[in-house]
Amino acid sequence: MTTITDGSTTVTPDLVLQVTSSQDGGSIVHDIIGGGTVMTQRPALARTGTLTLFFLTEEQAEACRALHATGAQLQYDEPEHPSRALSYTATSIGPALDDATRKRWTVDVGFREVTG
Repeated sequence: MTTITDGSTTVTPDLVLQVTSSQDGGSIVHDIIGGGTVMTQRPALARTGTLTLFFLTEEQAEACRALHATGAQLQYDEPEHPSRALSYTATSIGPALDDATRKRWTVDVGFREVTG
C-alpha cells in the first residue's frame, strides 16, 4: 500500500497511475577555446518528476491536494518498489475529475526531491 505522509497526516491513494522522474547529471563540461574539454565532475542533482495518483472520492483527492499545498517535506513510500521511496516537496498540484467516469479523481503532483 502506497503512502504519502508529512509525519502526522497520511494520504493513501487507491492507485498510483504513474511515477515519472528524471535526474540531471551534476557534472559540467567546459569547452576550451581552441579545442578540447575539461570536466568538472559532481554528483547528480535531486530527482524531479510527477506523481499521478488515483482516488475513488473527491474527499480523498482534496485531502491529497491539501497535504501537498502545505509546502511540507513529504515522504512517498511504495513497499512494492522500495527504490521509488522519496522525500520531496510539491512544485505543482493538479487535481482533476476523471472525464470517463465523472466519479473518480486524479491528482498530478510535480515534485522535487529533498536530500540531506
